[in-house]
Amino acid sequence: MSPSITAVCPTTSRRDWCRSLSIECFLNQTLTDAELVVVSDGAPVTVPAHRRIRTLHLEGSPALGAKWNAGIAAARAAVVALWADDDFHHPSRLATSLAVLERERVEVVGTRELLFHELGGAQRTYLYRYLDARPFLLGGTLAFTREAWSRSPFPEDRHPGSDTYFAFDLLDERKGHASYALLPPAPALYVAFIHDDNCGRPRWEPRPPAWTELAAGYASTVMGGELARWDAAYAAR
Repeated sequence: MSPSITAVCPTTSRRDWCRSLSIECFLNQTLTDAELVVVSDGAPVTVPAHRRIRTLHLEGSPALGAKWNAGIAAARAAVVALWADDDFHHPSRLATSLAVLERERVEVVGTRELLFHELGGAQRTYLYRYLDARPFLLGGTLAFTREAWSRSPFPEDRHPGSDTYFAFDLLDERKGHASYALLPPAPALYVAFIHDDNCGRPRWEPRPPAWTELAAGYASTVMGGELARWDAAYAAR
């Protein structure tokens, strides 16, 4: 029997510090008929042997967009969720995404607001809200049908920001305009981490009104003891 949803997780060997925690997030999902496809390139990566986890290794040095496309093409489910290897995914994320997609009878679900937490450094936490009028859902939170993806796949040559370009194209009225619905707002399902191997603090400038700094300890309240584990993994990398 095919899984109800496939989570696709591009990764590299330099993400060893966080990949195992991201995979734990998948294995802790309340939806148990999901599969995870881990897409790697370059040096071999460590992935636990599990009946619901498959690996796909690409030759050469493909851009991130190409890795997303390869993982989605390999998915066994008709619905796919993007699964970042360096972010926290709440145990109910996949179940909620699939339930909203089926209830609303749409092709795409995601959020327009997201909790960001800075690993290391100042340990600041921010709530980001997308405020522009152009249709958009935040890339890391997306779940969608493979049919919608087939009409507007990831740009193969795009590396940083590939999920942002994909999300804009997916909902663009000039390019097929997939139907969409919003997931419950932050911080219910997802915490995105700011770190030197991702955004890069020198280029990260959260500014109002889209960014709101939250009280110290807020991310810990949302994640419980899991935040300490991510902090420790980042410090030990």
